[in-house]
Order: sequence, then C-alpha cells, then structure tokens
Amino acid sequence: MILRRYFADDFPALYAVEMHCFDPRFRFGKRFMERLIGNPQSATWIAEEDGVIAGFSIVTWGSDARCDGGYLQTIEVEPQFRSRGVAIKLLSLAEISVLTANTLSISLHVDSENRPAIRLYEKCGYRRRGRREDYYARGRDALRYVKLLDPVDELSLQSLGFGSTAA
Repeated sequence: MILRRYFADDFPALYAVEMHCFDPRFRFGKRFMERLIGNPQSATWIAEEDGVIAGFSIVTWGSDARCDGGYLQTIEVEPQFRSRGVAIKLLSLAEISVLTANTLSISLHVDSENRPAIRLYEKCGYRRRGRREDYYARGRDALRYVKLLDPVDELSLQSLGFGSTAA
C-alpha cells in the first residue's frame, strides 16, 4: 500500500471511490469535492495499491474549517480494502496535515448510524462532543467528534500511518 498526496489526474478515480462508498443522497457533488481538494487550506491523501485508489481522506483547516481547528471532511475506503488499516493510516496523515498547519485539534461529523466509522474514530482517540439533528439527508443525525492533537505523539513513527497512538 502506497500513501501519497493527491494529484489532479486522480480526481476521476477518487470520485469513483466516493460513488462506491456513499449512496447518492449522502454523496458530495463533484464541484464541491473539487473545491475542497483545491482549497489551499486542505490536504487530500490517497491510499493506493497496484495503481488502484483504495481510499482517500480530505482535511481542511483555518477559515474554511467547519469547527475550530482542523476538520475531517471525509475519509473513504473501497469495500475490498476495508479492515486492512487503510482508514487509520489516512486518518493519521490528515491529523499530521492539521498539525503542520499549526492547529492542535481536529473534529468531524459522522452519521449516528455508521457504527464502523464511530468505532474507528473512538479507537483513534476521538471523543464525542455532541449530536446534530437532521445534519444529513433524510433527517439523519450526526455525531460530532473532536480530538486534541499532541505533536509529539502524532509525529511518532507509530502514527505516521503505521498504527494509532490511541488505546
């Protein structure tokens, strides 16, 4: 598995992952995703295996972040690559990007019914900080999670995509 930054010619394959991972009601539009990726206060990370995009993450910070600190816009892994640690690696890289931008916290929203994602975030040290009703399509609620980042822990080899520093 190769972890790398996004290149402009990745967009069609990246958006194909979006289409596989989310029902149309919950999917980002192409233009919105292009704006997120093109934002100078963002980082998009790609996990690739044998030339195939296995997953990606998009994180923003600064004035475009939805909450104080960094904001994980999305993290997506193709079904056939799940349960292989890809999401943890992409999440670690998103956190390092936020730290590099001199931001010491990261937050996210997750569908309150998405148990696998909730388990991932809690395993990686995110703490629930609220619930937002009707956040997603069809009146689905979101849970808000926040993680305070420790530069020493996050920049260790363990969190450079080779495991989580959280218990």
